[in-house]
Amino acid sequence: MVIINTDAWASDKDEPNPAPVSPESSEQSLVLGVFGFQDLANDYFHVLRQRSRPNIFKLIWGILVLALMGFTFYMVYQLLHDYFKYNSFNQAKVEWKKNVTLPAISVCSINAINYTLLTEYMSGDTYKEGILTQFDDLLEQLENFKGGGYVLDTLDTDDFETLALYEMYNGSFARPDTFRTDISEMLLGSDYDYLFQNVEQFIEDISKNAFPNELGSCLEINDDGALVQSINGVAGGFTIDLNAHIDDYLPSTSTVGFMVYIRDQDEVIMMDRGGLAISPGTETFLRLNKKSVTRLGEPHGTCDNVESQFNKYGTHYNTVRECIIETLVQRMFTECDCMPWYVAERLYMLNKTDILESAYTILACRRDAGNTTAEQDACLNKDDGSTRKRRSLDSLKRLNLDLIKSTTRPKRDTFYYEPKEYTNATVYDTKYAPYLCGFVFQKTCAAYINDFLQKGLLEFDNCAEPCSFNEWEVDMSTTLFPPTEKYYNNFLKSKTGNYTLEYARENLARIHIYYDDLKIDVIVQEPAYKIQNFIAEFGGTVDLFIGFSFFTVFQLVEIAIAACIKRCRGKTQPKPKSPKKEKKAEFEPNESELTPI
Repeated sequence: MVIINTDAWASDKDEPNPAPVSPESSEQSLVLGVFGFQDLANDYFHVLRQRSRPNIFKLIWGILVLALMGFTFYMVYQLLHDYFKYNSFNQAKVEWKKNVTLPAISVCSINAINYTLLTEYMSGDTYKEGILTQFDDLLEQLENFKGGGYVLDTLDTDDFETLALYEMYNGSFARPDTFRTDISEMLLGSDYDYLFQNVEQFIEDISKNAFPNELGSCLEINDDGALVQSINGVAGGFTIDLNAHIDDYLPSTSTVGFMVYIRDQDEVIMMDRGGLAISPGTETFLRLNKKSVTRLGEPHGTCDNVESQFNKYGTHYNTVRECIIETLVQRMFTECDCMPWYVAERLYMLNKTDILESAYTILACRRDAGNTTAEQDACLNKDDGSTRKRRSLDSLKRLNLDLIKSTTRPKRDTFYYEPKEYTNATVYDTKYAPYLCGFVFQKTCAAYINDFLQKGLLEFDNCAEPCSFNEWEVDMSTTLFPPTEKYYNNFLKSKTGNYTLEYARENLARIHIYYDDLKIDVIVQEPAYKIQNFIAEFGGTVDLFIGFSFFTVFQLVEIAIAACIKRCRGKTQPKPKSPKKEKKAEFEPNESELTPI
């Protein structure tokens, strides 16, 4: 501990305490004391006032003092540098549980449109058959588009415009009540017998769990976290049997089977991002390992809690995957001037019409505005204050604007339902319908946006992890399904309409989702250098080399207060006589006491 001379409190009448240094050096010692070098100063000036000490030792002492002060400042600088780097580390531990919540699961058919139903509807009418031919040709052209150019340059523009107008007049090909693949037909069992194996959940109405996706309809399970595994292994997990119905696939579909998304509770997957492809004819085992992750925000980390616009329950913060999807959806909206059909349908199902209204306001404004970039940007700025620079209108956007502005058809806003006006109405029956990207236009727009990605013109720098989330490591293995003809005849044939084993191996799939071990890997990001560590190391460093401590700080405050008080008193009181003059006056005789001789 540093002891600083507190004579500053002493009054002028008090006898001064003997100072450890000469009066000439006391001011210098006090100055050094202000910086916490009082002991060092006392020792140094005590050395300098000893005339008998050789000059070489005085020089050594001076060099030592300067070296200690310099080294101390360097160490303090290093401590500050280390602290303000805000490094962090991940602290991991394993928590064993009696039961572990299964993830939310999305199961989607890769085929969005039931081509069998579409063909039956279009047959027998020359106009509709022509539409079907154009539909097939356009999807084939999109399938062959691999980027590297402008998407409309590879398409038949007349076919594209005809199909886009057809969907505007008649609703999207992907309407759930027309040609979209029915999610209930994907599941084995009758309409009232969807009992998933090994899970205590009975789904009475599949439509409540079917949500739109870029791929079509997806069965979304366990968003509320109700499914819990309490027995290790496959026996305690989730098992589902599926039928691909590959005979109903579009001719342009290049992959058969299903997509499975393992996601956090209430995480929204609307596009084909991060899924696991499941092939028909296989029994797939998805072994899970759950991780609970906690991240730090600024300045130690980069996590950011951004609320999702598309979740079902309460407040949910976007994962990186959700952020990427929302960025792509926003880019489709701004570049193609329409809202993807699956996004609008999901918002309408969740009664989030405020977002639809915002999009409707912008798109309706653009319909009535001119075709120049400035006029179109004015509508965007009018709604959300955005000042983002955008390039000139390309032919895809201009074509869509021309279609929406078309004067050869009625403005359908006048005979659509208001949102939720009619109980059984879908988003395709409301005023929002003319501003949706139909199935054909959306696939064209998606190809256009994917070309942006390939060229590096679209980045996701602003997508950060939420500060708390769950993620799953998935170990995937497969085997033949059904394994034998005897097994198929005994357990599956009655559920598939008595099809053959060959049909079963071309269409059926079984998926197991389970934990091998009931545990959670807990990962917490911690600051590598906390403020208490900095204070401890700072105090140890300055105390070791120059004797500085918090007591020194208090004493410095005391000195400052005392100096202020003395200065104030000095201005209001007369200057006292010096002790020498008072002593001299004692020996001078008083004139009144003098006796004349």
